[in-house]
Amino acid sequence: MDSYHFPVALYLGGKGVGNATDSSLPRQSRRLVVDRRALRKQLIEQFTLEGLQVLCADIEQGLADNSIELQVNLDLVGGTSQEARALNLIKYLENKGYLEYLIRAVDQ
Repeated sequence: MDSYHFPVALYLGGKGVGNATDSSLPRQSRRLVVDRRALRKQLIEQFTLEGLQVLCADIEQGLADNSIELQVNLDLVGGTSQEARALNLIKYLENKGYLEYLIRAVDQ
């Protein structure tokens, strides 16, 4: 998928640099810093509403693969427009501590 990459930094809370996307790190020791505006724009430009729904299903499966039970779907996050749903999806996953799953899914 042709896409521009948005700025992402991962702080490892005093741990070694290692692999920034290492999901074996405890959630508490990681802090993700993301340009949310760029991420939202990328979601809007690259995905239809149906595409966002498929993206949600992929994220939910990725979470399940790591033994994390969390529902991820557009009806759950709410919003009436594609822009609002993209924004709400970002907020939802960020509030739950799993924004990196969205970033990885979008970047594939």
